[in-house]
Amino acid sequence: MEAIAREVQTYKTRLRPLIREANLYHILPRPDDRHWDGIQYYNPAPWQGATYVYKPHSENEAQTIRLKGLEGDRTYRLAFEDGSNPATTHTGAELMDSGFNMRLLGTTVSELVWIERV
Repeated sequence: MEAIAREVQTYKTRLRPLIREANLYHILPRPDDRHWDGIQYYNPAPWQGATYVYKPHSENEAQTIRLKGLEGDRTYRLAFEDGSNPATTHTGAELMDSGFNMRLLGTTVSELVWIERV
């Protein structure tokens, strides 16, 4: 019950404001129950965003994620809500061109990645 309350609070205080104001990008193919799915919300005004990545019934434990809408010459910190991956820092150009590697173990798992310009 505590975990559900924490997730609802995260949605209400951090994610819902982004959904209202941010640009929406589909950063991975649409869901088909085999390939990873990902969407990104990014609001350039406060330089914050979030990426939601879902891994369905896939044997691939890693996926390259390329973000969109960032400033190429700026630096961004990525923090993973569930701690599935360590926090990282990259330039916008790196995140949009090469992307970052993300690992998710198991099937039907997801992760919320927070994007913040530093």
